[in-house]
Amino acid sequence: MKDQNQGIEVMFDIMFTKDTKVLKIPTLQVNDWTESLFRNYMAYEQFFPRGKPTYFVDYVVFMDNLINTGKDVQLLCEKWSY
Repeated sequence: MKDQNQGIEVMFDIMFTKDTKVLKIPTLQVNDWTESLFRNYMAYEQFFPRGKPTYFVDYVVFMDNLINTGKDVQLLCEKWSY
């Protein structure tokens, strides 16, 4: 989904449609600073009070469970249509 005001895609906007069994994950552009950025956001979220959403931690855990090998990445790239 794109932000109506900015015209940008929101990386946390992961959707699963039960009817068609389709999982839609926005493309994540990875570069030299992606890991340090994510680690910093995840560390920051650790200071949130209980009950507050932890978007980066949840996203990283989800992706870690989804992707275990290079073949997993290849499959996701082949099926990409978002």
